[in-house]
Amino acid sequence: LYGDYESLTNGEAIDTLVDFTGGVAERINLIIIKDEKTRKVLFGKLKEDCENEALIICYIQVKPGDKRGKELPQGFVLGHGYSITAVKDILQGNTKLLMIKLANPWGKMEWNGPWSETSSEWQKMGPILEAELPISKDKGEFWMTFDDFLNHLTNVDICHIVKPSNEFILHSEWTGRSGGCDYKTQSFLSNRQFIIEIQQDEDELVVSLEQHDIKPSESHTERTLNTIGYSIMKVFNSNKIIDDFCCQARVTDNGGEESKSVKCDVFGKKKEKYTQKPGYIHVLVQSSHDLQFL
Repeated sequence: LYGDYESLTNGEAIDTLVDFTGGVAERINLIIIKDEKTRKVLFGKLKEDCENEALIICYIQVKPGDKRGKELPQGFVLGHGYSITAVKDILQGNTKLLMIKLANPWGKMEWNGPWSETSSEWQKMGPILEAELPISKDKGEFWMTFDDFLNHLTNVDICHIVKPSNEFILHSEWTGRSGGCDYKTQSFLSNRQFIIEIQQDEDELVVSLEQHDIKPSESHTERTLNTIGYSIMKVFNSNKIIDDFCCQARVTDNGGEESKSVKCDVFGKKKEKYTQKPGYIHVLVQSSHDLQFL
């Protein structure tokens, strides 16, 4: 996929998962998860994604000046990916515990805080509760509370596996008009458009955009990505007037995150998922950063 094993060094794990599975990538910034409501929504989402056999990675983002691979006091390795293998909520007396299980693929260097392998919390549990939180000792697996997870990890990458029975493929090409990425300009609507109608209230629209790597040199870390993306707008179809701007996503190499795929749900201005109402359709507009890019 990348040409040689050396090119995998310092690459994005989520890109590799997408290449191997054909799944849909999603990135979540844990730093912005602040209020209790958003935390509960995220916990439920991760639990559902685990049950749906998505591949989930979490890590601590490397900041400028930090050293990738540095072992932190709490046992985590900076910039290293950990698999999320289980998400559970259990009752301990009258207290509801939100728990998440991680695995270090190295098989060592684990979390050493509460609920770690040798912590005192395990001694307070009965055999029934202990059976609900199984763990393989000395294999890099460990449990931690969801609050500790949010306090120490910074990012989650999810690769959603698309079931063939739910998949429909339409082949096309990105050619022709290019009106730039600023949806406030008149030229924006000259970009190619796709009309999408969501017929059931419980249906969810997920859009993913991916591009192949362009490797001008032997090093995979010097790849160049075109700044392309898409926007989704909500339109009342009786008069074709844009009613609301839902979301915008970009694959970028110009100061953005080094990932070759992006994904967004249809969100409103309050970052809540839309409930589809009769008479509304969604318009997906593909765009490049610059005018006349194609």
